[in-house]
Amino acid sequence: MCGIAGVVSHESSDALVQQVERTLIALAHRGPDDSGILVFAPRETVAFTIDGAGRRAELPTPPTADAASVVLGNRRLAIIDPTPGGHQPMVSADGRYALVVNGEIYNYLELRRELEARGRQFRSRSDTEVLLYALAEWGPACLPRLVGMFAFALLDRTSRRLLLARDPFGMKPLYYVTRPGSLAFASEIPPLLPLLEGRPRANVQRVYDYLESATTDCGDETMFAGVRALPSSHCVIVSLEHPDRLLPVAYWKPDLDRTLDLSYSDAARQLRQLFLESVSLHLRSDTRVGTLLSGGLDSSSLVMAMRHLRGPELAIDTFSYIGEQDAINEEPWIDRVNAAAGATPHKVRLRAEDWASDADHLIESQNEPFASPAIYVQHRVFRRAAETGVKVTLDGQGGDELLAGYRSHWVARLTSMLERARAGQAVRFVRHMARLHQTYDPAVRQVVFQALKEALPTGVRSVLRRVRDRDPAWISASWCRRHGVAQQVHHGSLARGSQRLRGVLWRDAQRGKLPALLRYADRNAMAHSVESRLPFLTPQLAEFLLALPEEFLIGPDATSKRVFREAMRGLVPEEVLARKDKIGFSVPVRAWLPAIPAVLELLHCAAQLPPVEGAMILPAITQLRAGRELPPTLSFLMWRLATFAAWARRFDVLLD
Repeated sequence: MCGIAGVVSHESSDALVQQVERTLIALAHRGPDDSGILVFAPRETVAFTIDGAGRRAELPTPPTADAASVVLGNRRLAIIDPTPGGHQPMVSADGRYALVVNGEIYNYLELRRELEARGRQFRSRSDTEVLLYALAEWGPACLPRLVGMFAFALLDRTSRRLLLARDPFGMKPLYYVTRPGSLAFASEIPPLLPLLEGRPRANVQRVYDYLESATTDCGDETMFAGVRALPSSHCVIVSLEHPDRLLPVAYWKPDLDRTLDLSYSDAARQLRQLFLESVSLHLRSDTRVGTLLSGGLDSSSLVMAMRHLRGPELAIDTFSYIGEQDAINEEPWIDRVNAAAGATPHKVRLRAEDWASDADHLIESQNEPFASPAIYVQHRVFRRAAETGVKVTLDGQGGDELLAGYRSHWVARLTSMLERARAGQAVRFVRHMARLHQTYDPAVRQVVFQALKEALPTGVRSVLRRVRDRDPAWISASWCRRHGVAQQVHHGSLARGSQRLRGVLWRDAQRGKLPALLRYADRNAMAHSVESRLPFLTPQLAEFLLALPEEFLIGPDATSKRVFREAMRGLVPEEVLARKDKIGFSVPVRAWLPAIPAVLELLHCAAQLPPVEGAMILPAITQLRAGRELPPTLSFLMWRLATFAAWARRFDVLLD
């Protein structure tokens, strides 16, 4: 796990080194253990590396008139092979390739054995060196074979090209800015902002999307105009002659038309095997490994899998948030799992006033707005892990997205029943939904209406959409018109066909909740120099789960993650498998809002921002100042507006 940076430009190498050095200082929290820089300036006939102690080592390089200079930088969090053998930038033995990578390649031992059989020799035990020679041996064709989370830059000094790539789910970030004749990239956005002209400008369409529906981290755009993200499961080859010309291409995507011919019991057995194999790979580390434990199915399965795979000799530290109110307090479930696994618990309890002391650091580290105070909970849990000396955690992110764990997935399941004319099955499903319904779940009638609408012909759905849609009252219509914002943003209908659910799951994994959740987790963990690993997010697991019949994922009784519950039987405590409620990292949003003066001040600022229709939110602010709680939906909107104002203020963003 690291922070990486780089610049490709026709400017002098000295100026580029200074730019990368400043970026590495800003990324120090991502890699406090080591740092390094590589310089390749063919027109200056200069090539060398600089280690963390400032020592310079020369590399041979022939002059090339047209190629731009390249400077690569790395901040290292040493996890696998923490010796100097894993230092970056890493240069191949023949001097042709240089690599900086953020992340881990979990199947590096298997790839290493294959490469050794092909004659490759290794000087370290690091996964970085395995990635370096896998790319040297197979080029971009090796990317679908990697099991890991990564964002990297590989310089080929012979072909004068730079390969940038990001893992299949976008667990590790990679942002970039292009200017005529130059490219700069980094693991986080703030170091790139000085490269923009003048004050950072907001990406007005992304601002609207966030204010309208809390959508962030969607595709290759960010909230900052001019700053782009390399999309997940994409790579791009950059020519040193024309470094500002980028055309990313996808290197992996699951086949959503494939359906496995498996019985339910066989699917559960195979899923259990795939899950345990993934956890085993994710446990590869030369430092302590802990896990975040909420008491839900996904995190509990990780804890019990760790104990099952490594036996009693493995010391397991769990890190949990304990909610203030009974409705969000999962401590009894957490205690059951810790007792069953023989794990050492570490519990975090938070009050509303804690927010004020941490808000600036949280907003700074997240880079972009976030829509829920639950992000703060995660921030503090990772801090607790760092305080105990744990540098690696296994986390359950991705389980809900691939296993259909959200209540919103009921819509796709019900739509399929309606399209197949299974009226009786649909009625029973709706009754079970009503029985499982919780406070923050979508209303049952809303799920039914949405499913009915999705089951209608496309033309009829379009008419209904035009009739029913309204612009959100809290967004300034004049601001939208002035900037040409595409209003009434919709995130697409469900994929039609006999297996609607898998299309929704993949859409959500690529452009829905998951990208934002991955950003939250990466920034929260790395703010405390902790590596967050996600065993649910591997191509192998995704391809398997997205090829299952949808009734294996959401049962006829509306039970989510049905086949995974069966797969974990005998491993996870039965009472956890039987849980039907869903809580996760939740804070008492309604109670916290009026209790935090800093949030009230931010809401006052938000009301004065150009994109916000201040008159529409002032009554809510007045209620909060009087100490009164707001309805749930309005409470979450107020949090969204407050963090938007905090983001705009912290980064001095130009909104008008």
